Amino acid sequence: MDIVRRDDGRLQLLVVQHGSREAVELFEVIGSGTDWQVEWRGCVPSPENASLNSVAALPNGDFYTTKFSDLGYDQSQPITNKITGHVYAWSQSEQSFRKVEGTDGAMPNGIVTSPEGRFIYMNATAEHSVRKIEAATGREVGRATVDTPDNARWTKDGLITVASMPRDVEPQDFFDCYTPSARACGIAFKIVAIDPESMTVKETLYANE
Repeated sequence: MDIVRRDDGRLQLLVVQHGSREAVELFEVIGSGTDWQVEWRGCVPSPENASLNSVAALPNGDFYTTKFSDLGYDQSQPITNKITGHVYAWSQSEQSFRKVEGTDGAMPNGIVTSPEGRFIYMNATAEHSVRKIEAATGREVGRATVDTPDNARWTKDGLITVASMPRDVEPQDFFDCYTPSARACGIAFKIVAIDPESMTVKETLYANE
């Protein structure tokens, strides 16, 4: 999910949905203080045969989303560096998706953009990398090495935080966490901070190993 202050002043929440349909659900966030509500404003169905993962919103109503894999992809298989997806750009004015060139990757996962939308920062989970890509051209301008990167978020001081898991994590490890008897997920993880200019890992903010 992602949240953005739109150009019209409204606060928009975008959520990737895998339940009754594969889509990006659009909500308006309303309220103040400790009293907040969300009101559904519509959805954008995913492109054909695309299992989406993460979404990054822009103030003008556009957004980027990662196609993690095809809908029929067997996620119980061992993680490999086989290409499974890419990034889509959604245009509010054109009401359509386009594939962002240069974003083909192995398990595209978390995504954020630079404030003006010029650059995409895409986590390629099975490639153990965070890639900085110029959205208009598809040109890769930087890459950081991060073990099994998952989701990403901006910090207030302009760094990108990325959730990282061990390289030897297996699909069964995730399935074990989904069982009704699992009180907590035992997969080790850490949160690292990346400098978006140099594309280097600056520090580890938290580690649960």
